[in-house]
Amino acid sequence: MDFSITRDFIEDQCKTALSQNVVDYTENDHVGLIQLMYKKGKAFSLDIPAVTECYSLLSYVLEQKGEVRTLPLTVDRLVDVNSLLSGVYVNSDNTKCLLILTVGSGELRYIAHWIADRIRSNRVVDMPGKLFLTFTIERRGDLPFMLPDWCGAYYVDSNPEQCVPIITLQSVLTNSAISGDWILSALYRLQSFNLPVDKAITAAEEKRP
Repeated sequence: MDFSITRDFIEDQCKTALSQNVVDYTENDHVGLIQLMYKKGKAFSLDIPAVTECYSLLSYVLEQKGEVRTLPLTVDRLVDVNSLLSGVYVNSDNTKCLLILTVGSGELRYIAHWIADRIRSNRVVDMPGKLFLTFTIERRGDLPFMLPDWCGAYYVDSNPEQCVPIITLQSVLTNSAISGDWILSALYRLQSFNLPVDKAITAAEEKRP
């Protein structure tokens, strides 16, 4: 089943996610992502505020900007962090979505409180930059669903060489498939969204024992 990541599709995904009653539902109801996270236990439940924030920000920015744009890439097949404005962008094959937010000095905690809480350095949180929240398309049968990905990025001063990876969904740290070096794992994941991370990967590799 072919489809496009349109404004209507994203609005419907956000509305469905944000209208779910986490506790009060029957087994006969359609169980959504946030309800499923609640059912899977404490590690996943702790991510519910961040997931809710991702959908809320996506819905808000879409309402303000009014359009979904195709993600432009440089000749090197990378996102141009400096030139992109705040907005909602999709890749050319309709498998990924990026929410980009321009953040002023000291504003990140007020714009994305739960996401900012995932950044270890208070100094970084207080700096201006661009926040990239990532979403992927998953299918259940023929039905597509848009889900927040497990990591995002903050580019300090909107500088493509200053990428700070963010573990948006910290329940992923319980996944044995990740060896423990979550910084590198997140950077390689962000690379699949065409984000410029080469310098950050080099720095992270150099810090490995």
